[in-house]
Amino acid sequence: MRTYVCLLYIKQQTFANRTAKTQLDKVFKKSCSSFIVSVSP
Repeated sequence: MRTYVCLLYIKQQTFANRTAKTQLDKVFKKSCSSFIVSVSP
């Protein structure tokens, strides 16, 4: 589930224009980064 949310977020960021960073944006980015790091060999 977290993987799906992470990928969905990345996809959203790719298509959406860069806007002012929100708290939710930071939370997503933080969880995404930590998740990717834990998955990487």
